Amino acid sequence: MFRGNPEHTGVYDAGVIEPGSEPGNAELWRFSTEGIVYSSPAVADGIVYVGSEDKNVYAIDAVTGEEKWRFSTGDHVFSSPAVADGVVYFDSEDKNLYAIDAVTGKEKWRFATDDRVVSSPAIVDGIVYAGSWDNNLYAIDALTGKEKWRFTTGDRVVSSPSVANGIVYVGSEDNNVYAIDAATGKEKWRFATGDDVDSSPAVANGVIYVGSNDKNLYAIGTNPSSLTTVSTTIPVADEGSTTSGTATAQPGQATRSAPLRYALFGAVFVATGIVILKRH
Repeated sequence: MFRGNPEHTGVYDAGVIEPGSEPGNAELWRFSTEGIVYSSPAVADGIVYVGSEDKNVYAIDAVTGEEKWRFSTGDHVFSSPAVADGVVYFDSEDKNLYAIDAVTGKEKWRFATDDRVVSSPAIVDGIVYAGSWDNNLYAIDALTGKEKWRFTTGDRVVSSPSVANGIVYVGSEDNNVYAIDAATGKEKWRFATGDDVDSSPAVANGVIYVGSNDKNLYAIGTNPSSLTTVSTTIPVADEGSTTSGTATAQPGQATRSAPLRYALFGAVFVATGIVILKRH
């Protein structure tokens, strides 16, 4: 799944690496597509799944680099695949969200939205969550491909949703970060920033970390039943410097924000109390 888990912390279980087995910087293999690869790969059961600007999603043997299958869509695949229960879920700029058999590469279903889809799906409890340029966040039954609900924002949803404790968090180009009940699709709250929110939220220890095109990284409280104290270390405008401190996170309110030199479109990663930013 995109960034390792539904909370999008960016922390992965890499398994056990035996001493002396690390390949260092030696290239093990490379696999060529016919387009730029923006998609982040997913690895499951010895297979690497990745999308390409050439409109295909590929399944590649993780050891040999040999192609197992490819699935062709009608447009660029920028989203990152998610794999659950033997099915690969991804979306395409052809406006569709796809479910593909992980072994055979055969289509199980597709769900049509009304505009491009670049948001990477999250899967929790048999529901697939993904945003679209048609301004909606969708909840789709992972087995049948039927819509459970949709939540309409004021502009395009480029952000990839994260899910934690029954709440879906997602940004929109209407400048807001939304908290939406994962079961009902009802809005819990929204938080307004100063510009588009294309960044994908990361959730850790009761706090949402998300960037905005207003050049700020925000830490926003999630839990309406309690307050959470967090320590943050986040980059500020001068490259290489950081700001740190302790803040109290209240639901839907920013504990603090850090000004950045550039608009933040990319991923936010959270591990061992440190927030790591990727600008693009």
